[in-house]
Amino acid sequence: MIVTTLLAALLGCVKSEHGGTVVGNPGESSPKLAPATGMETSQARMAVSGVERTDCTGEVADNGQEAVTEHDLVAGSPAIVLPGGEACALTITLDGPLSVTFDTAEGAVEVEVPLGALELVTDTAITINGGEYVLEIGYPGWLSDVELLEAGDDLGEQLADRLRESAALFLDVDADGAVSADERNGGLRLTGSARPDEESFFWDTGFFGDSGFMWDTGLLYWETGLWGDTGEGVPADGCGSGSAGAWIWLLLLPLGWRTRDWGR
Repeated sequence: MIVTTLLAALLGCVKSEHGGTVVGNPGESSPKLAPATGMETSQARMAVSGVERTDCTGEVADNGQEAVTEHDLVAGSPAIVLPGGEACALTITLDGPLSVTFDTAEGAVEVEVPLGALELVTDTAITINGGEYVLEIGYPGWLSDVELLEAGDDLGEQLADRLRESAALFLDVDADGAVSADERNGGLRLTGSARPDEESFFWDTGFFGDSGFMWDTGLLYWETGLWGDTGEGVPADGCGSGSAGAWIWLLLLPLGWRTRDWGR
């Protein structure tokens, strides 16, 4: 089944001898909320009322779902049924908000996120013909404990936009219900409108503080340690809040002097 799914995904649109698109078997996707940084996710749940697949001609097919299904986004179960066939887009409609509880250093924090629907797209059509997938909502490090604890009343709306834009569907080659490093690098199938590159790097501890350091599509985030307890990002060009950008250049100056001396 895994080999068949891989071939279908690589071939994209498979045409029948009659000129139509081959209708594939339904697939199954484990729904998982991506891990945050600096805290654990103790519970995350959402209810799904239906899934629609849109092919490259704009034709829409649904998964035949007749009742709302409840999904545990920590355990990744039960699986969401994906309509089989050619897909250039998937729409997963939710019934009610996504409910999540984070365990922080200051205690449990509950957040209701009004997602509404997740719309995933691809520039190159894939064919769903059975097989197993992982629906990752968010991306690793999508929310920090500092941002959560300092957020205002509109946090739910802000997180809804972030999760809608960054959700992604991965092929679950080893069928374990999680996205491995190899699957993250080579199994991406459909994404939200603004998902960060999968080449992001993420650490939980180290020189830059206990809450971690993440390089993520041009943004450098820090929460604690050398840079202070800001939880703010600084663009890759060195501009940002405070004087962090200036400190980066000051740290690099000795390297420039050493290089100049070596050139003599």
